[in-house]
Amino acid sequence: MTGRVALLLVAGMTAAMILVNATMNTSDAVDNFAAYFNRSSAYDIALSGANMSGNALYFNKTLRGHWQDNIEFNGGTLDVTIQNVGSKVQVTSTGVFPASGGDRQVQEIVYYVTPGYFDRFVMLTDDDNGSVPWTTYDTAFGALHSNNTLRMDHYGGSSIMPVFNGRVTTTRPVTITPGTVPVFTQRPESGVSVAFPTTFDPVTNPPMLTGGADFNSTFVAGNGLITVATKKELHLQFFVDASGQQMARYFRNGKRSTNNGYGEFRSSDSVMAVPADGIVYEPGVDVFVEGTIKGKVSVLTVPDAAGKGGNIFITNDIVCNTNPRANPNSPDFIGLLAQNNVIIANTMNDNATNSGSNRFRVEASIVALTGGWAAADNVSRKRQILDVYGSITQKYRRGVGSGSLPIGSSTGGFMKGYYYDARLYNDHALLMPTTPLLSLESWLAKGVY
Repeated sequence: MTGRVALLLVAGMTAAMILVNATMNTSDAVDNFAAYFNRSSAYDIALSGANMSGNALYFNKTLRGHWQDNIEFNGGTLDVTIQNVGSKVQVTSTGVFPASGGDRQVQEIVYYVTPGYFDRFVMLTDDDNGSVPWTTYDTAFGALHSNNTLRMDHYGGSSIMPVFNGRVTTTRPVTITPGTVPVFTQRPESGVSVAFPTTFDPVTNPPMLTGGADFNSTFVAGNGLITVATKKELHLQFFVDASGQQMARYFRNGKRSTNNGYGEFRSSDSVMAVPADGIVYEPGVDVFVEGTIKGKVSVLTVPDAAGKGGNIFITNDIVCNTNPRANPNSPDFIGLLAQNNVIIANTMNDNATNSGSNRFRVEASIVALTGGWAAADNVSRKRQILDVYGSITQKYRRGVGSGSLPIGSSTGGFMKGYYYDARLYNDHALLMPTTPLLSLESWLAKGVY
């Protein structure tokens, strides 16, 4: 009897424990489900705040502060703050559910946006009507866009075709001349439109140099589509002195010898320090530049009320002090920003560049706001390789080279190689125009408690 009683007691206790465990497991499951529901609801509230703040920033890029202050939202509360963190805008959206009571869950979404810049393309052209084709030996590495079309061509007898290594987008479909087989690493996309800058940000800096008499000289560039009659000219040769300071040798107005002697600097020329903020602003002047840049330096020129100035001419290689290709952490950024055109001048130095080779180097973010990127005498000048590392933004596409003659020929202009500077994803030349939009840089969602 005692054994039976013990067995019954054990069986009874086992049944009781099974019942208790089942009840406890059911209670835990209910609690876990409730916590999951509250956490999901809190996340949905935070996500709604992130989406709404993004929409608000789209219409007002200057929006800052405590945008939503713990407002009631879908059974919980929503709090959104927008603040500057360095060059970025940080948005923190916090969702709480339920608004009161036990087991409240808090979810937070933090994202960062930055101003959109027009230097995100290796070349951005607002109006490319196809009059200047991409042709034999032309290469572009990076995203390329035209708010019109792109025309593809090649020179008869040559099997070498234009090459595009990156995304190519256009508003109208790409036009390809029969027999031309351009090389695309990605299929071109049409029907895409990109807003184009119309102005530069206002600059309050005084001009580096003032005065000087008018000087009359005429440049023809870009397949004859650009004619510039210069008036006031400022010639700048940038260099870094022995102490590491950014300096510029300069002279005003005109040739110094025959044979297109622009860019003919002398050791006796005046020398000045570049402004500490790196902005070289010259309204009403056509600025001629070459040399080496340390840090961030941008040259900006706009026409005066009489229409004088507003063009930049490159008279020789203009490069970074720390090579950005060899060192992607190079702190040097060059901006060449012209209201009208940015032109490679046909000078005696152009025909024997800094290195004495047949390669002309430009490492810069280039903007020709109402004009184009071009080369003077682009058909008749010496045949060289044009090596641009940076970005080009231009209103119109203009000529830089022509023909399939070998390098070193006395005519033919430039064989073009355009390479996007990947540093421009995260940093930019001074005064680079911004787009109407903000770009999403990062997004992080997390539970607070």
